[in-house]
Amino acid sequence: MMTRDDEINAAMPKVAPELASKYAAYPIKRQVWLSIDGQIDGSLPAFIPHKKDPNFPFPPEKEDYVWGTGPRGFGYYHILCREAYVILYHRVHEMALPCQACCCAPPLPPIHGQRPSAKELDDVKDVMYNRSIASRPDDFLAQKEAIEIARGEAQRYYHQDQNIQLAVMTGTNVANQFLH
Repeated sequence: MMTRDDEINAAMPKVAPELASKYAAYPIKRQVWLSIDGQIDGSLPAFIPHKKDPNFPFPPEKEDYVWGTGPRGFGYYHILCREAYVILYHRVHEMALPCQACCCAPPLPPIHGQRPSAKELDDVKDVMYNRSIASRPDDFLAQKEAIEIARGEAQRYYHQDQNIQLAVMTGTNVANQFLH
């Protein structure tokens, strides 16, 4: 029987081929993100510039790199850089926009002959989001940080709703005083 980690690892390359990298295996647990100005093994750059060509929407894949736009512009960002997961999260999020449960949604496109299920897409999207906001490359820490962000957003909306209710109630009370 497959563990949850095995399921996520099996789903990741179905959703984004770059996630077949050994560096992307779930769960990751490293001390720091690789700086986009850094190098891997002292020789490979963390960022390789590669301009967008209008004739080719996606350039050739590079092992252990994600192509997209980031703080240094278009190019290849190493999978150990957080910027790679920001790019992947946006790409995966766009794939997930249509409702996959209804009959009018087109099926997800196959990647390398494999078609991810809606559950696999959601699972990978969650991992990509968590990694894109994480303070360091640690999936368990990233999940906690994502929950804290969600809590903060929920609190913000709750307090915003409370302020609206106060304003409405204050306006109603003032209007009632003038009517009586």
